[in-house]
Amino acid sequence: MARVVAFRCGVIAELHRQLEWASREAQLRLLEAAELLVREIEFDRAYPVEFVSFRLTAWKSEPSTVMETLAGEALLADLVTMIQRVSRRTPLDVPDGFSPLMLDDVAAKLAVSRRTLVRIRRFGLAMRFARFADGQLRLTCEPDTLSWFREQRGSLIHRVMHGIVPTGERISLADVVALAIGAQPQPSMQATVDKISGQCAGRSAAAVRSVLRRAVDRGDLVVPSALRLSLREEAFADRAMRRGVSASLIAERLGVSIPSMHRAAQRHRGSRMRRIDDALHLPADDAPDGETLLDIEDLRTGLPPWNATLSLGDAEVPPPAAADLAAMHILRRRIRRQVESLPSQPSAAVIDQIETDFRWMTQLRWRLVRALAIDMRLVVEHRVGRDPLSLPAGVQRLVVQRSATLIGDLLCKHAIGEFERLAARTRSAIDRMLAGERTLDPGHASARLPQQPAVAFADMEEWPALLPDPRWAAWCTELNTSDAALVRHRWGLDGLQPRTIASVAESRGCPQQALARQWASAQQKLLQVGKRRGVGASVRSD
Repeated sequence: MARVVAFRCGVIAELHRQLEWASREAQLRLLEAAELLVREIEFDRAYPVEFVSFRLTAWKSEPSTVMETLAGEALLADLVTMIQRVSRRTPLDVPDGFSPLMLDDVAAKLAVSRRTLVRIRRFGLAMRFARFADGQLRLTCEPDTLSWFREQRGSLIHRVMHGIVPTGERISLADVVALAIGAQPQPSMQATVDKISGQCAGRSAAAVRSVLRRAVDRGDLVVPSALRLSLREEAFADRAMRRGVSASLIAERLGVSIPSMHRAAQRHRGSRMRRIDDALHLPADDAPDGETLLDIEDLRTGLPPWNATLSLGDAEVPPPAAADLAAMHILRRRIRRQVESLPSQPSAAVIDQIETDFRWMTQLRWRLVRALAIDMRLVVEHRVGRDPLSLPAGVQRLVVQRSATLIGDLLCKHAIGEFERLAARTRSAIDRMLAGERTLDPGHASARLPQQPAVAFADMEEWPALLPDPRWAAWCTELNTSDAALVRHRWGLDGLQPRTIASVAESRGCPQQALARQWASAQQKLLQVGKRRGVGASVRSD
């Protein structure tokens, strides 16, 4: 059973994808819930999506005006498939002295072949992967599960063996291949399946794909191999998702399945973090307390909001703190370790952790830059011989932007042990930068402006695509209380530390996959607010 069938229900497929966020304990809880639900599903009934979601995740979604249901037969097959896939990621060890039923054992007790066993498992025979003493993973079945299946589904074994299945009339395998041959040329296997699956009565898209793959192996059908999405298409998928376009529309536009589209977007995010890691300076490892320093509450609160600005008049701010610089360096080194171990196809949880660390490091850098604004003002005042706020607005913005960039680079390289010299080095670096700046000629000074020209921190960032849109804090006012709190907590919109999906779920005591769905819905609603305001989602360049 090397090949695992695809999901029939999009809801179950999306739930399985979101399980990448979940901890091992959460996945084991879902496995137990799925095995219990399998015994309650009937073929000829339809089940509301909200009911299935609640039974699997214990999370109750908001009531919808339109009830979406899942066919019992498709839901049952998907639950069996999900149990097998999830258990492969979170296998349990086989206890000493216990011999679970293997595939051959199950087939023998049911008096069927292994091939027939594969066919009848979709009717509710849940099997899990387990790790044996030799370290190998093998598909096993619990004795009580097999007993229940024989009692409740025993009649199906005879019906399947004689070609009588609950789906009624089914198209023959030869006719499926004939339809595929007639549908050529198609650019890929997936395109062929999409083209003919509607004409294959009694066969799911996964079954059609399996038939066509075997036909290709025999040489009866020639279909071009599916090509991996190009780097440009991967970037397109990521930008479209950040804009709020539905996953199904993106996948359709690219001509791939939804899981393939998600994998492409994750590969692009991983490549982007590798580029950022190569460009950022790696500080010396001289933090006194290691990563335990990150638990300090002051490092998690009072951070600059994502719409923060900087001007020459920012003097009423606390002085720079050594803990901020140490936390910056710790996060930077942690990003390096995570990027170095990043696989070619990274998981969503790993990418989320790296990007969240980068956002937190950015906020700490902004707070230090703002704390050093007084030194920037002193240098400019020394250069022009008067109040720097009397400079023209364009000159003030230029000085602020160049000085902030310079200070940010200095912070990445400055040793924690020499923190006392940070302010002096900042003034010296800014003074050298402005030494040849003609715009600071005292003759260019004008009357004090009624409003201080300011530059947004986000506009000075080299990788703005990783940062939340500065307008999201204002848009949250149009969301309900639960969604607004989740979005603010996730992105750190109130000057708090940004959080990963996993950490937010842990703090709320809810399943990660359930919170991931709630966050995806809340984020979609947030982007819809921007569309209603006529501004749309800001999709900045990588």
